[in-house]
Amino acid sequence: MRSFVRYLATSLFCLAVACNGGETPAMDMGPDLAPVVYACDQSGASTPNCKEFTNVDASQTMDGLQGVCGATPVMAAICPRPNILGGCRAQSATYTLTTWFYPGTMFMMQSQVMTFCGSNFVPPPN
Repeated sequence: MRSFVRYLATSLFCLAVACNGGETPAMDMGPDLAPVVYACDQSGASTPNCKEFTNVDASQTMDGLQGVCGATPVMAAICPRPNILGGCRAQSATYTLTTWFYPGTMFMMQSQVMTFCGSNFVPPPN
């Protein structure tokens, strides 16, 4: 009986891999294993920033997130934490977007980011 269960489990695993062309999907990991944070790092831009998506609903498409990021690819990651001055946070129906700002041509101090974001200002993460 034990060998039959092992055979069945191995067969199902092989079938699952074969049905997917032998590749593990990058973003389609199911609701329980999906990354909870996505980001597009634009810290090399003229206004250095990084857009971070949290509380992403299962109905949200990657194309939709990519549309917010333009040409910068969306990755399953958090934004780089060093040197963040602060950010602006906005809520959509399917995600929370925090745009973190870094020192550059537009902002050199946290107070400038605070003024820019107004009531949507978020202090840098610890």
